[in-house]
Amino acid sequence: MTLSKALFAILAALILFLLLFVTAYLFYSHHQKSERELYLAEKIAQESHRYDLLKNTYDLITQNIYENIINTDKITSLVRAADTTYDAALLLDLRNELYGELLPVYKNLKHQNISELNFYLRGNISFLRFDAPKRFGDSLSGTRASIDKVNRTRQPVHGFESDMTFNGYKHIYPLLH
Repeated sequence: MTLSKALFAILAALILFLLLFVTAYLFYSHHQKSERELYLAEKIAQESHRYDLLKNTYDLITQNIYENIINTDKITSLVRAADTTYDAALLLDLRNELYGELLPVYKNLKHQNISELNFYLRGNISFLRFDAPKRFGDSLSGTRASIDKVNRTRQPVHGFESDMTFNGYKHIYPLLH
């Protein structure tokens, strides 16, 4: 065998080896990518399921609080009286009475990771924020679309929303007396 034929055979063997190596590497890389994508898809499905369970739990908790504690004659009459008065002293008395009535509930809610309990009047005016009771009387028109919608439609709204102090999942219910 001549030197050129030997070099050609070595070069052909080297090219064949490289082709086999690249093919094996690509196959392995594709397999690894597929395994990683499958793993991530399973993790996303698990987290999605956990999220749904948590969301449904909070939906039930807030619905229960609304139906059994907040949407009562006592609470709705206080809010209705506040919504129809222009007397600043009476408005302050009504706020204080509502705050006193629901403060134990609010403290309990905080232990369940529900950090906000707020009341708004017509015109989207803040009446009582349990997390900041000294802040009230400001209009949230244009800044809290969910409050606008509840006051306009008189239907509950649930969803993720950003506000001035807290981004989170909100449950907003109308109070009708």
